[in-house]
Amino acid sequence: MTRADPQFKLRVPSDLKERIEKSAAENHRSMNAEIVARLSESFRGAPGGEQEGDPTLFGAWERLERLRLELDQAMSDYKKLMLSRGEEDA
Repeated sequence: MTRADPQFKLRVPSDLKERIEKSAAENHRSMNAEIVARLSESFRGAPGGEQEGDPTLFGAWERLERLRLELDQAMSDYKKLMLSRGEEDA
């Protein structure tokens, strides 16, 4: 996606905006990227939708990437905890 891609204003209820913000943060991407990813995913397998490879494989890849990010965060939190306790082998 580039800045040259078409843009438009979108109105959403504030609670939905908050959910998108939270999900975007959890997935380490911008709100725009989160919305585009979710919309793109909703068209996979639909008539006229994207057919990039096996949707099952794509879903597994996405879940694996999320797990990797969660593991990275858990390891970072663990290291901070160990350092705060004065254990230097973290």
